[in-house]
Amino acid sequence: MNVDSMFEEHTPTPPQKRRVNSLRNCARMLAREIQSATPTGPNQTLAIRHVDDALILATKAILENSRTRRSKRGLFTSTWRTREATSSKTASCFAKKRAALTLL
Repeated sequence: MNVDSMFEEHTPTPPQKRRVNSLRNCARMLAREIQSATPTGPNQTLAIRHVDDALILATKAILENSRTRRSKRGLFTSTWRTREATSSKTASCFAKKRAALTLL
């Protein structure tokens, strides 16, 4: 484990900024959905905090793992592919969720 790498500042590139912003928008929409669909209380707060934790870890993964690094099997790079239509991706994510909820 490279501790120095864990705590250094990672300046995002423009494609990384787009990916992080896409995730942030999706997380915001999910947190708002949790807030409106659940009663106020400790479980709602915990659920929203987990969304925030997931966003933090995903952002960290984008910024840290975008560099080429070595694994036990050899050289590899991040496999995330940026889509041009970020907003349509986010919308389709929640459209599927809403469709599933209407079946309940």
